[in-house]
Amino acid sequence: MGILAPSRQTTAIWQFPIACPQVHMHWQPLRLRRDLMTGTAAILWIPLTCYRHSVETSVSDTPSVPGPWHPVHSKSPSFIQRTAHIAGIVAVLCLLLVLALSLWNLAVAEWQHAHNPVPGKFYSLNGRLMHLYCSGTGSPTIVIEAGASANSLGWQGVQPKLSLLTRVCTYDRAGHGWSQPRAGPRDAEAIARELHALLEQAGVPRPLVLAGHSAGGLYVREYAREFPAEIAGVVLIDSSSPQQVDELPGWRNSARS
Repeated sequence: MGILAPSRQTTAIWQFPIACPQVHMHWQPLRLRRDLMTGTAAILWIPLTCYRHSVETSVSDTPSVPGPWHPVHSKSPSFIQRTAHIAGIVAVLCLLLVLALSLWNLAVAEWQHAHNPVPGKFYSLNGRLMHLYCSGTGSPTIVIEAGASANSLGWQGVQPKLSLLTRVCTYDRAGHGWSQPRAGPRDAEAIARELHALLEQAGVPRPLVLAGHSAGGLYVREYAREFPAEIAGVVLIDSSSPQQVDELPGWRNSARS
């Protein structure tokens, strides 16, 4: 890609390519007349103009295109490129850290489960597993109903002591503790009937003393209302009251949400 030889005609045209993106002439043919002075001046002007623009434009998004009259200058990475490079390294390190912590958590959980087995047994009710833990012997059987959003672990400091006197059972409602969640209504009637089916499947002897803490008091009251023949007594521990739904401002709206 050099200068084309002129013809013998007086009006002959010289053509040669120009690669100077700074002056927006990328490989465009430049036509010069045969006049020696004009051609010499143009040949000198092109590389000088390209060089001046390349010096003035230190940071450009358009890479330099090498050509016959355009010097190639090596450019150091821009601030944005260096920042993006550092950000990419930090993102990869953060991802590796999260992955390592996740694997560590899984390993610790497996170790804990292997060395601390779940107390009690699991029973299938309508295809969903429910957890029940009974200890001790004697009659009547005490069944403890935990409060709202609580599970059977909160009573493991009490159950061993009561087990010295009689049979004691704690359990996890559906979606709490080790029991699987289930669809459908979660009102007192549904919870009381689930507990009754769980005790039937596990063969828990009657009569029962139901102990309900907080919202658990609502559930044991309903159990006693539906299955009165199985009940020897009901213990309400700081129990919720059915009237509080209407007496406490905003309680009913918050319960619906």
